Amino acid sequence: MAITKLTEFAKTGAKNTDDLDLEAGFPAAQKPARQWFNCLFNSLALKINEIIDQLDQPENRIKPGMTMMWPTSTVPAGYLECAGQAVSRTTYAALFAVIGTSFGPGDGSTTFNIPDMRGEFARGWDHSRGIDSGRTLGSWQDEAFKSHGHTGSTGSAGVHSHDTKVGGDANNVRPDTPTNAITMAGQSADSGATGSGQILESGSHSHSVTVNSTGGIETRPRNVAWMFIIKF
Repeated sequence: MAITKLTEFAKTGAKNTDDLDLEAGFPAAQKPARQWFNCLFNSLALKINEIIDQLDQPENRIKPGMTMMWPTSTVPAGYLECAGQAVSRTTYAALFAVIGTSFGPGDGSTTFNIPDMRGEFARGWDHSRGIDSGRTLGSWQDEAFKSHGHTGSTGSAGVHSHDTKVGGDANNVRPDTPTNAITMAGQSADSGATGSGQILESGSHSHSVTVNSTGGIETRPRNVAWMFIIKF
């Protein structure tokens, strides 16, 4: 958008300010106040016009394709919301010349797509650094978890028994007896009989393992919602 320069005035006739110079100081001869006002205004106008000239240089302009965050839901003039919409290649020719079909071909002939940043995070292009390899500019990436571990616990099977073999006889480990003794053939649980034995395998079995879940419907850092807009 061009900025209109200020126009100097009162430089002819009785209001001439050519012989007044603010940097040179007050002249020896007294001048009317209106001439000083005109001189001051013109000096400010010249300085403002210099700033306008600098802002109007190509390297200082906001170029088509520049994308930024915007704090309101109203898109400012000269910009489009980054909402993935298809727009005219002719109407937005300057923007199309920059991004082309990197974010979608539109209808393939007369339109192209704007980046869709709604609900998305931006990530710096890897550009051969090796952290996020294989990406092209404008490419979309799905969510992912980095490989990691969890702690867990097994469920308890409760009170149960195992077979044992003592002196060649199969007997039963009785955890429900007062002394948790091994009941041997012909002996009572508390008869004082002793012996060495072997606990037999109870066979193939399984235990349940519980891994507690946590979190919400996505993985995300703390954030603030902004609208992304792009200069056309």
